[in-house]
Amino acid sequence: MLLTAAEVLLERVPALTEQLIGDLAKHSPLFDLAVPRDEHWQQISEAMRYGIEAFAARRSDLRKDLAYAEELGRRRAEQGLPLDLLLYAYRRAGRLTWDALLDIVTEDEPDALPVLARTAGAMWAGIEQQAAATAEAYRAGELEMRRRSDERVQALLDALLEGTRRRAWRRGRRRAWTCRSRGGTRWSCSRWTGGTRSTG
Repeated sequence: MLLTAAEVLLERVPALTEQLIGDLAKHSPLFDLAVPRDEHWQQISEAMRYGIEAFAARRSDLRKDLAYAEELGRRRAEQGLPLDLLLYAYRRAGRLTWDALLDIVTEDEPDALPVLARTAGAMWAGIEQQAAATAEAYRAGELEMRRRSDERVQALLDALLEGTRRRAWRRGRRRAWTCRSRGGTRWSCSRWTGGTRSTG
C-alpha cells in the first residue's frame, strides 16, 4: 500500500512544489529575497522526492533525504535565509506531503487508512530528522563563514599594519638624511645619528 501511494505521490511532486513555493512566499518575503525562485523550485522538488522515497524505503536503505537536507542547510546559510524560515519550510513541506498522502489513500484504498495512521509517527520522525540535519549543517556553515570572514579581516589588518610600518620606515630614512647642493655637481649630505650629525 505504501509503495503504491508513494509512486502516486511522486507524480504529484511538481504540483506540491508549486503549492509550497506559494505558501512560503505568503509566509515571508525573505524566501524570494534570499533564494532565486528557479533554484528554490528545483531544490524543493528534489527534497520532496528524497523525502517521499525515504518514507517508502527500507530502514537499511541509504538516507539521501538527510544528505540533501545537509546540503540545503549549508546553501541557505550562504544565502542568508534565517534558520527559523528554513525549518518552517521543511515542516510545511511535510504537512503538504502528509495531506496529499492521506488524499491518495482515501481515494484509492480507504480500507488502508488505519495502516497509514500507524505509519504517521514514522513519517513525522523522518521529517524531524531532516529538519535536525539541515539545522546542524546550517549552523556549521554559519561558523565556517564567520571563521573565513575573521581570517579575511585579520589578513587585511595585517596588510595595513605592514604598510604603515614600511611607510614609517621610509619616512624615517628620508628624515635621517639631509642633502644640500654645494655648487655644480657637488652635494653635501648629513645624517642624524643619536642627536649628532655626520656628513658624507
